[in-house]
Order: sequence, then structure tokens, then C-alpha cells
Amino acid sequence: MSREIDPQTIEAISTSVAKKINHETIKRQKQDRDWRLRNTKLLLKNYHILKEHCVNVDASIKEYEESIFDPEEIELESIMASKAKTRKMVWYIDEMLAAYARYADKAGEAAQRRYTTLDQYYIRPKRMNYDAMGEMFSVSERTVRRDLEDARKEFSVFLFGVFAIEDLSDE
Repeated sequence: MSREIDPQTIEAISTSVAKKINHETIKRQKQDRDWRLRNTKLLLKNYHILKEHCVNVDASIKEYEESIFDPEEIELESIMASKAKTRKMVWYIDEMLAAYARYADKAGEAAQRRYTTLDQYYIRPKRMNYDAMGEMFSVSERTVRRDLEDARKEFSVFLFGVFAIEDLSDE
């Protein structure tokens, strides 16, 4: 008992499947974009903690190696690898911050303000709040918030390259 499916039904099924695939692809791309931007925000928010974690990393690794514990017993290799990766990540963030500063210097006053906002809010040991930065730049708190959001997006490009550019072009 063979039943043939008419062309209209095949077309309807194909259209429905194509729409579903397209919807899922867009959803996944948005999730990837959100993840990268959240990741940038998390890295910046925890910058000082990561930086402190890297203080005397070489000495810590040497100390772990010379400890009385058996490295296999408590998996010190994993701890040492984590510390080394954190140090590399902090170095990379510092390099990208320097690159962002150079870019901002060349790009004009608005770009310099965005970089400084990011620097003052996340990087400086004595962080400034929105009101203080607004007074410093003679702009509203809303402008400071917008500048900070734009600065995080720009900095994402420095951290993640072409993937961040694709994300920003989709907005």
C-alpha cells in the first residue's frame, strides 16, 4: 500500500523545516554573541582578582613542585596549568587593553572617552562610578553608561577578533 505525497505537501514540509533550521541558527548565533559579550564583561569585572591571582605565579608553581605532596596524589599539575593559563590570559588582556588605548588615541575624542570610561570603571585600582565619570567628562550619567557599553563591545573586538565583529554587525 504505497501512498504518494503530493507536491504541495512536500513544499509545505520543506518550508516548515527550512524556517525551523533558520530560526535555530539565528538563536545559536545570538547565544554565541551574548556569550562573548558576557565573557568580556566577566573578564573585566574580575580583572583585579585575576591579576592578583597571577602575583608570584612562578614562585607558587615552584613551591608546589617542591612541596611534600605527591603531584599525582593531589593533581598539582592541574593547579599549575591553571595558574599558568590565568597568567597568560591576564597578559593577553593587558596587551589588548594597550592596543585599545592606542586605537582610541588615534580614533578621536569619543573613542578616547569610551576607552577611559572602561579603564576607570574596570581597570584602575580606584574605580570611578558613573556620576564621577560624568562630571569628569561633562556628560550625563546615561552617556557614561552608553560609552561603557560601547567600550565593552569595542574591547570584545580586541579580545575575540572577527567573531566579535560578526556579532556587532548582526545588531
